[in-house]
Amino acid sequence: MDIHIGFFRAKGVGEYFDLKRFYKDLRYWLIGEGYSGPDTTNFPERYFYLSETQKDGKLFYVWWRPKKGLGVFSGGLKGGRGVEFYKALKINMIGEKFKEAEIMHNGKKMKVSKGTFEIIVHAYLHFGMPDWEGEKASDFKKAFFDVFWKRIYKKSIETYKKEALNDMYKLQAHTKKMMDMESWRPEGKTFEPHFGLPEEF
Repeated sequence: MDIHIGFFRAKGVGEYFDLKRFYKDLRYWLIGEGYSGPDTTNFPERYFYLSETQKDGKLFYVWWRPKKGLGVFSGGLKGGRGVEFYKALKINMIGEKFKEAEIMHNGKKMKVSKGTFEIIVHAYLHFGMPDWEGEKASDFKKAFFDVFWKRIYKKSIETYKKEALNDMYKLQAHTKKMMDMESWRPEGKTFEPHFGLPEEF
């Protein structure tokens, strides 16, 4: 059972970006917040696509699917007998018409990329008991699963929703901070506003 919490998207058009820095900074944020471990071999990058032409530059798609165990269940992603419970983020990054460029920043030349970049993030909770909710499960097991999560743990689920929402706010603020690099923006740039969660709830 997945419960969608919220989403936000941010898009910069014709911006100068240090994509490597953005990639590393976002990854370190996920590690610091417990959504990923420091081991690069197990980092939850589920999809990466890159193409490049001389005319249009680089086009890329990156999908990350980090997860974080829920506190009341000792922080684990999985419990006994196949029970699954975690907070999760669905992070999609899209880059279009990116080309290499050099800029002056604080008196120094920097190699950056210029193009259109968009990040879309969805947050949700996952509660699962595969042996009790799947197609092979009996009607009794399915009914028990419904009672177990929706009634017995109703208050806990509401608490987890708030936790996941707070995580969304923190990631949204961090993303804004990374993208709002005023000194890197040329005059006449086009920057779309951030969408999704309000500043307060």
